[in-house]
Amino acid sequence: MRKQVATLAILLCLTLLACGRSFAYISCDFDAGCFLKQADVVCKVRVLSVARDGTIMLTNFRPPIETPRFVALVRTISVIKGGPADEFTVAFPRWDDFGGASGDKPLTIRMNTPDTTDLTRGEVAVLFLRGSSSPYEFVDWTDNHGKMKAVSRNIRYGTEATPQDKLLAELLAYLKGAKGKDRIATIEQLGKLRNINAREVLQKQSASDSLAVRGQALISRVQIGDMPDSDELLSFLRLEPSQPVRADVRIEPWQIGGSLPNLQLTLLMEINVSLYAGGSGPKLAPNFDYAAFCEQALQLSTTKENKGARAEIASIMRAVADKRSIPDLVALLDDSEERVRYFAATGLANVNGRNDYYVSVDRFKADEAKYITYWKDWWNEGKG
Repeated sequence: MRKQVATLAILLCLTLLACGRSFAYISCDFDAGCFLKQADVVCKVRVLSVARDGTIMLTNFRPPIETPRFVALVRTISVIKGGPADEFTVAFPRWDDFGGASGDKPLTIRMNTPDTTDLTRGEVAVLFLRGSSSPYEFVDWTDNHGKMKAVSRNIRYGTEATPQDKLLAELLAYLKGAKGKDRIATIEQLGKLRNINAREVLQKQSASDSLAVRGQALISRVQIGDMPDSDELLSFLRLEPSQPVRADVRIEPWQIGGSLPNLQLTLLMEINVSLYAGGSGPKLAPNFDYAAFCEQALQLSTTKENKGARAEIASIMRAVADKRSIPDLVALLDDSEERVRYFAATGLANVNGRNDYYVSVDRFKADEAKYITYWKDWWNEGKG
């Protein structure tokens, strides 16, 4: 049974990768910003009672899994989105009883820290729900993720506050007392909310002595549009893997992330993604010298040892299309990693306006030598 659960956890993560979700530190699937948009109702509640109510079939799995169904009675503390009643019910599968009727020992799958897989009596949480009346369900596609830890007191939002403003207020209030994984995961959600008003708090967190906190705060700053300066980014990227990332954070073996190289790679990924934040690109951060940053990043020993990092840097240079990056792109034509060579070749095509050489991955793979040789000859002839 344990092997089955571990396999399901890995499949969940791989599915999310296919959907284009990014991974930061310990999270796999919780996204407060995305859930806020998808949910019909978002509110902070206190759980009054929880009772078992039959079973539910999780059809997202193959084969489908039958697991216990529970219904929680909750009382509204504050409304972030929608118009729930003062008291209502929420139905959910309890993964702590995974395997249920089979008699197997209950197991827990926890995919992220600010949300857990069920509701318990007396707790206070922000719920992201779908439906128009009781019983509501959690908004996530697995039908059991959509709860975020929150402070118990009533937060004053302000009369003009938008749902995003209200959720930001809840996250900031919770962050003040959060420690360990809770602190890191809350910082992560501030990034996923993509609200520039979190800038000052994230700037403070990015100066933390904890490398895990610092790394996640840098990632979140990129996500909200507050690009750290080049020195801050390079200082974090040059840290060697032997540096202690966490002494107060326990990560389950199957959870993706947690290592310093993963944080560094995710930071580069988010810089890359930020270039297309508006749906079209590239959208350059003001006063940030991408070409100089990429040149220096490629010289770091940590980058030279991380093929994913080199691929992200090459992709950034391709998108920005700064002629100063031509020497670096030419050098990457000889990289040991195919992805890096592809981004380098198509990057040179983009910089030089050669759309006929800005080809798909499949076309590049089919005749890689043609494209590599072309740009090497072009460079050696002094046209760069």
